[in-house]
Amino acid sequence: MTSKYLPRQNNSASRHHALLLFSVVLVFLLTNLPRVGIDVFETALLRHPCWSVAWAQSAMPKWILSANLLMLVLNSSVNFLVYSMQSPHFRKALRKRFCCDRCTK
Repeated sequence: MTSKYLPRQNNSASRHHALLLFSVVLVFLLTNLPRVGIDVFETALLRHPCWSVAWAQSAMPKWILSANLLMLVLNSSVNFLVYSMQSPHFRKALRKRFCCDRCTK
């Protein structure tokens, strides 16, 4: 799709942006899927009439819940690393922002 308002990008830049977007989405999915699994598990337990919310939460081992929280935090952290590794513009902006003039040359 081309628009008169958007500049046309070359194929290499388009591929690079697609890879960057794919990487961010993949990291998001990998770090958020455990939470979805936990939610499905808790919902399935809560549908049974004799189980309570407290029981459903206590049925999941604490280490799984802790690992899930860690994965959610890692999602944000890894996004920074993905952008840093794949985007020269992002690296240049970081250097400009934090190093002043000495490391932008």
